[in-house]
Amino acid sequence: MSAKSTDCKEASSPKDEDHGHKRPLRFRILNNDISSHKSSNSSFDITPSRGLDHIDHQSRSILKYFSEKVAPAMGPFNTVFNGYRDLILPMSEQDQTVKSAVLAAAASHISLKHREWKPLASKYRMAAIRGLNQQSTAESPNKSIDYSSLSTMVLLLVEQMIIVGTDFHILLRMMKSFIESQQCSDLAETEPLGTFLMQQIRKMSLYAGPLVMGLSAAKSLENMSNKDLDFLFSCLKIHPEYSSVIFKLANLIRTAAQIYLSRATNMPNQVITELVQQFLADIASYNATSPGGHILIWPFFIVGAECSSEQDREFVTVQLQNLWDCTGFGSPLYAIKLLGDIWQETPGTNWTQTLVDKVEGFIM
Repeated sequence: MSAKSTDCKEASSPKDEDHGHKRPLRFRILNNDISSHKSSNSSFDITPSRGLDHIDHQSRSILKYFSEKVAPAMGPFNTVFNGYRDLILPMSEQDQTVKSAVLAAAASHISLKHREWKPLASKYRMAAIRGLNQQSTAESPNKSIDYSSLSTMVLLLVEQMIIVGTDFHILLRMMKSFIESQQCSDLAETEPLGTFLMQQIRKMSLYAGPLVMGLSAAKSLENMSNKDLDFLFSCLKIHPEYSSVIFKLANLIRTAAQIYLSRATNMPNQVITELVQQFLADIASYNATSPGGHILIWPFFIVGAECSSEQDREFVTVQLQNLWDCTGFGSPLYAIKLLGDIWQETPGTNWTQTLVDKVEGFIM
């Protein structure tokens, strides 16, 4: 039995329309900001799910879209269990704040190709933020974990990753402060929902480190454990037959983390070059279009920052373009744009020292 993945399609190299010559893909991407990608003039139509008669027609349609398009792209495999679909989405039927965050993520995903959805996505986002603020000031009658707020913050971070929003720094700090104030990092994992949320939070924290913490992120990457990759390893419990794919993905993430750590700590160039070549060799037969490969946006970005040859840079660019085609997330396109900035730096510049000043969006 093979692992299912999202619908990834191979992206062919573009051609210069004026001269008919092949043109490096990254220049096409870098010359077009994510927000300028053409969208369809027609309205976006989705048929709502039945059985949610207490929810309005439009919301049902968007919730269905989240279940079918966003949730599968957030997990490594689209199998019988998906935490976003099977744990968080049911909460939205009763919890208005969570529902607003789900609707924001889905509408934002649609808006990248259908601009007319941007105002609605913004409306849902603001509703979710208002709900969070109200919950933070409300008197809690008990000491139970506020899964609603935790779920909402995770969803809003997903939404920021999708649209490459600039508020992800604030949301990360808010989420960290919330977990510390509730002292819930261990207690939360006594419930399936809490376990899933903490897996997602550890994943987000791992990927966000180099983007927001700079060189201090090296310590967290150096201490990275299997628990940080539980969002992957937890799949073994349900589908042990996917073990080879899961360990392959984990090794690719670890190699990318080691590359960042090596550059941040000024390891010899030869060490870093060997790690990059190891990653590229491993990915040659398993890439962005392979089962589970759609979760490799961050690893491809980190490795791409160390690529010096035109061939390797083009390969990474094509893989990130494939990830955009596959997920519909703005994150891989932003990664391509950011790599273009890094590649234009003066030779010998340590990109890990300048990355924080460049980053505006969440790459995950």
